[in-house]
Amino acid sequence: MADARTSKAVDFSCRVYRQLLMAYPKSHRQEYGPAILQLFRDQCRDAWDAARARGLITFWLRALADLLKTSLLERLSNLNRSRIMPIHFRPTIKPLPAFFGICAVVFLPIFLGSVLITFFMPEAYRATATMLVAPPVTAKPGSSAERFPFEAGFIFSSPVLEKTITHLNLCETWGKKYNNGTALNVRDAVSILQNRLDVVAVGARAAAGSANPEGTVVRINSYSDNADEAAKIANALVESYREIRSEEVHPSDTVPRERRVFTIMEATPDYRAVRPNKQLNIAIGTLAGILIGLIVAPLALGIFAGIRNRRSAPTVPLKA
Repeated sequence: MADARTSKAVDFSCRVYRQLLMAYPKSHRQEYGPAILQLFRDQCRDAWDAARARGLITFWLRALADLLKTSLLERLSNLNRSRIMPIHFRPTIKPLPAFFGICAVVFLPIFLGSVLITFFMPEAYRATATMLVAPPVTAKPGSSAERFPFEAGFIFSSPVLEKTITHLNLCETWGKKYNNGTALNVRDAVSILQNRLDVVAVGARAAAGSANPEGTVVRINSYSDNADEAAKIANALVESYREIRSEEVHPSDTVPRERRVFTIMEATPDYRAVRPNKQLNIAIGTLAGILIGLIVAPLALGIFAGIRNRRSAPTVPLKA
């Protein structure tokens, strides 16, 4: 017996496809509609059983392409058949219904494609840790904004990232997820980690417990397909940065330049996905479907009208 998830996916797909069959002429739907729908249901169930969501998306893309092609061919075939009928029996094309019908045929695949892609895309979660970086004791006065570019570059440096990777054992963890169970080398892990981070300076504030009057407030955003992992990465990065700064070695003939790091807010898991933005993607798909439909519909009507007029034009006998 098929599980509930399979039944829901297949039933939902069949309900949507039943509405899409409106793209065919009425006579074609009455004659072949039930058979087409039954075939779609069987193939939809086979696609889900073979590869789950990925198989269903692939099957939907093929089905939509076939629906668009065959429905247009059937519409054109109906027009051609109507031309061989007596003129007083030949139906006329009503421009407004035909315009909206073509718009619907163009809009639905684009809209449904955006919905399917949005809901089957892997989700990404974000966690944010905030820290305060006090300037060196011997540093000259300057704004926090002037000090931040160097701090951002240092946070993304290999020593800080490698220490973070070591703390969390990311080479092993990501190797199991992305490298068929084989541990990643440190360089590849650093590259992945860099792509999952962004650092933002959010201003300056007093550094509690520090001799310095103020420091740079730095916000570290970490992204992952797992909310808990995103929070662990952000917190481990702050701790690695603090350790690197505390371990700095200065030449014996120079004055130590202590740069203290304070955690303002630790990252906590946020189980609300930040990517994909479902509302935005669906809105873009809706607007794209409407705009493309409004462009294609008049062009298609113009082509059909031109073909019809050219084929139905009366022949004029040549005078001797």
